[in-house]
Amino acid sequence: MRIPKTSVQFENHRALFVVTGAVEADFYIAYQGEMNVVKSFTIPKPVYSDREDRSRGNGRSYENGGKFEIIKNSMAADFTKELKKTFKELAQEKFDLLYVFCPAKVHNVVEGVLPATLKKKLVRVWKGNYQHEKPVALLEKIKKIQ
Repeated sequence: MRIPKTSVQFENHRALFVVTGAVEADFYIAYQGEMNVVKSFTIPKPVYSDREDRSRGNGRSYENGGKFEIIKNSMAADFTKELKKTFKELAQEKFDLLYVFCPAKVHNVVEGVLPATLKKKLVRVWKGNYQHEKPVALLEKIKKIQ
C-alpha cells in the first residue's frame, strides 16, 4: 500500500514493522513510500475430539482445568518457535529501523527471540493490542515520536 503523504515516507531508510498478538504476528516492510506485508502467521488452537478431564454427576458436567493450561502453554511455545524462525529469515534482509507493536504479556518473548542484528536496529516498542490496527494507524504512532 502507498504511505499517505502526511506520514513518514521512509525514503532513505528501510523499516521493519513487527505487529504481534498473543498467538499471531504480521511483518511489514516500509520503504520509499510503500508499506507491504512480507510475512504473517497465526497459531491455530488445537481441537481435541475426546472429553478428557470431564466427569458427570447428578446431571452436571465437571471439568478439570489442566487440559486448558496445557493447550495455552503449547500455543505459546509454538508462537515463540514460529516467531524465532521468522526473525531468523528476516534478519537475512537489510533493515535500518525496527518498530515493534506487541501486547505487554508477550513483550519479553518478542525481545527475547530477536536476533542481535535486529536488536541493534530496534527504535521503539509499543505495548498494547495493535494486531488488528491498520498500517496507517501504526505510521501515525511513529509520526508522533519524530
